[in-house]
Amino acid sequence: MTTVEVEVVLAQLASLREETDAKIADAAHQIYKLNEENDLLSEANEVLREENIALKAQLAVAIAGAVDAAAVDVVVAGLSLKEDAVPESLLTPGNDAVLPVHEAAVLEQAHVMNILSVSGHFHDPALVASGGADKYVKVHHWQKKVVVAAYDAGAPVLALSFHPAKAYANYLMASGMDGRHHVLRLERDQLHVVQVFHDHTRQGNIRHAWLASGDLLGFATAASDKVAHVYRQTTGETDAVTFEIAKSYYFNGTIEALAVVPPRHASNELVVVAVRDDCYVHYIDTTTLEKTRLNMNVDGIEHVSYTIMDVQTSPSGDYLLVATDANRHFVVKVQSNVVLRNFYGHKAGPYSQPRVAWHASEQFVVSNTEGEGGLVMWSVASEKVVQRVKAHDKLLRDLWYTQLDNGVDMLVTASYDKTLKLWHTVV
Repeated sequence: MTTVEVEVVLAQLASLREETDAKIADAAHQIYKLNEENDLLSEANEVLREENIALKAQLAVAIAGAVDAAAVDVVVAGLSLKEDAVPESLLTPGNDAVLPVHEAAVLEQAHVMNILSVSGHFHDPALVASGGADKYVKVHHWQKKVVVAAYDAGAPVLALSFHPAKAYANYLMASGMDGRHHVLRLERDQLHVVQVFHDHTRQGNIRHAWLASGDLLGFATAASDKVAHVYRQTTGETDAVTFEIAKSYYFNGTIEALAVVPPRHASNELVVVAVRDDCYVHYIDTTTLEKTRLNMNVDGIEHVSYTIMDVQTSPSGDYLLVATDANRHFVVKVQSNVVLRNFYGHKAGPYSQPRVAWHASEQFVVSNTEGEGGLVMWSVASEKVVQRVKAHDKLLRDLWYTQLDNGVDMLVTASYDKTLKLWHTVV
């Protein structure tokens, strides 16, 4: 390099340094302005708080002569923001010795490409289904370490679910990146196609959930095309099982999470829908097919501070475990926006795929953590991490949990290391 060339390079470096210094100065100025705005907001909030206290006092004085003291307390209390008392069941600590942290079985090289989804069989603990980037659905036998059945879904398999009811336990739902949903039925060593749907029009994220109530089969699907469908089994003259859309629902963004709340407390079964960049959680009544929504901000403002990426209904059906893209999970009652429990200590950012599950006792929750193969387990009562498990060598993409009728816990994990693992309670 000649002297002239060196001088040119040095001049370019100096120019870049000046640009960088200018950008740093501008960023510092913006941070300073934001800090000033935060200070102003804090001051305004304090003023509002003081005014609220004063108004309460004035109201108490104004009506003290007309009603008794007990009535005044009721009226004044009503001015405060709603803060539900945490139910005793969520404050009761459990014994973390029950957690499934013992590696009971391993299936290596379960797929030739990354594993994307997993579902255990609710009524046959020897079976587990997995879906891969290789476009295959496979049903494996834990003990024999063989593939019982396989099915080419034609696209990477993003979601899998065996039906939880014993009468339909061999029905398996598989959802592909191409927007297709496959209803399959396991019969011995074959996965038979019941019906394939292509009612979603955009590739990408896709979700599904089996409905739990009614004498006939049903399920819900949702995807990146901003649409959710509720399907019902048709009743015809033949014995063939077929489905049709009962109703479709349209949203403002990609649907990231879907869950079903079984009938409870004289309420109908509900489908829970969470949408990207949306501060509302949406509820679909599967009996009336009516949709309602609930702002997750208790103050009613339409501000989005996180996206819900996964939702799981508690075993009792009373609570929702919510996974966000903001390094936070939390618990709310069904159809409530009051957060009862918060869980931190894992990683889940804007591009993560958090997956969560309840323990059968409702005293613990479990999650993957972004960018690694670890499991994190929390006590619901204390909100503290009680177990960290190095489960896989690469990213842990999906997990599935159930407790068998004999009380045995089954936790299944699927990873980009192409391995499936079964976890039991330490004996």
